[in-house]
Amino acid sequence: MPGTFGRGLRSQNVYAELQRHLNREEEARNQAVLELSRALRLPLLATNGVCHANAAEREIFDLLTSIRNGVTIESAGRLLANNSERHLKPAAKMARLFADLPEAIANTCELSSRLEFVLTDLGYEFPRYPCPRARP
Repeated sequence: MPGTFGRGLRSQNVYAELQRHLNREEEARNQAVLELSRALRLPLLATNGVCHANAAEREIFDLLTSIRNGVTIESAGRLLANNSERHLKPAAKMARLFADLPEAIANTCELSSRLEFVLTDLGYEFPRYPCPRARP
């Protein structure tokens, strides 16, 4: 009988995720994930932990982070993103970032081909606010 993630740990539903945001500490974690994935024979997945659509929107993301934490941007410090790398990147840029691990890109493409998503899957319904009638 299949478990939560499918048949056995090495099913096609469990991956070791790697992200590269040009951050030294993150790359150290990636090396640990690589070792673990090899030991457990888990396929690699290249992702980007997207927080904003493009690099220019990082400032908005920082502002919202400050508001969420109840601090000013000036005092937010380490709560803010290190850089603007958490944006939606084109496939070619992701392939360059993971040129040393092409299998991670291939696995990401394969997994994404199995995903189906529509907004109704969110299960959230926005509140219905009273709106004045439009004038003709």
